[in-house]
Amino acid sequence: GPAKGSVVKLSFDPTTGLMLEPFREEWMGWHVKRGGAYLFYPDKLFHFDREKKLVSENGGYKVSAPGWSRTVVEQPVPAELVDKVTVVDFIYETHLETENEEWLVRFSKDIMNQGFFHTDLNGFNFDTHRFRRDLPIQSQVFPMPTHASVQDARYRLTVLSEHSQGTASLKDGSIDIWLDRRLAQDDGRGLGQGV
Repeated sequence: GPAKGSVVKLSFDPTTGLMLEPFREEWMGWHVKRGGAYLFYPDKLFHFDREKKLVSENGGYKVSAPGWSRTVVEQPVPAELVDKVTVVDFIYETHLETENEEWLVRFSKDIMNQGFFHTDLNGFNFDTHRFRRDLPIQSQVFPMPTHASVQDARYRLTVLSEHSQGTASLKDGSIDIWLDRRLAQDDGRGLGQGV
């Protein structure tokens, strides 16, 4: 069965090592044909299904695959909050060597947020966004200086980051966080090279 955490109710897929509970973790990416440093033109979304291995290390769980590494560290919470709050640190390392791919992690839970999700503005104020099916994917990705969240009447899923990243909520209950990108072509916006 799934590997279990010791402090909070963490559960990992025994085959892939990706988290199943209290929320689901997926490694994904976008194939990109035209994008560059400033413009994002996604072509096709893919799941990163290369072989992964679950390794327990230093009180956390580490998963590694070619180009990826992720460590999960369980954080204790006060006893009065243990049934309401789960705090988990994810430490991602990516070494993207393929060209024209953008790698992301998707966290999801059974939250019916009706397309609404929230990001912060420099850590102080919050901005609300709504997924619109009539707009292209590139117009649904927003900056996330430190925070992104989705919620309904039962649950809230919040992702905190130590540095600014791109984020989106492309389906109910999910938060996508961009981790790395490598693009071979210039997008004509002034850099004069790929990234």
